[in-house]
Amino acid sequence: MLERSKTVSTAMSAALARILVLALPVTPALAAETAPGLSGNLLQIASGLIIVFALLGGGLWLIKRLSGPHAGAAGMKVVGALALSSRERVVLIEVANEVLVVGVSAGGLRTLHTLPAEALHTSDEGSIASASPGALFRDRLNQALGRRQN
Repeated sequence: MLERSKTVSTAMSAALARILVLALPVTPALAAETAPGLSGNLLQIASGLIIVFALLGGGLWLIKRLSGPHAGAAGMKVVGALALSSRERVVLIEVANEVLVVGVSAGGLRTLHTLPAEALHTSDEGSIASASPGALFRDRLNQALGRRQN
């Protein structure tokens, strides 16, 4: 029992000595020896921030670069568009060997007509390159609307 009290008192005196060392006032000379300067801290913080922002930007760029087309837009292609007014337009969208004639307005989208993709890629004159894209779109739109009215 006597030995145990000696070890407890030795442990308590060691803990008290540590507390006293920590409680001693720090002199400016001692502080200058132990702590780095303010400019060193600012340089370290700034370089750390630059590294973090560079890694973040590089990661975002890599994600954008490696990600493929979005699932919804993978099989779609806008073939042409014609503005009817400042808020309304007609758009040709090619999807799965079909061309959709879609009306776009402030109220939403509406499918006006559906054409096979082959009908868009061949013209009555035999060459699609001879006609301008706007003229071809206008002709196809008039043809589609004419079929609908008949």
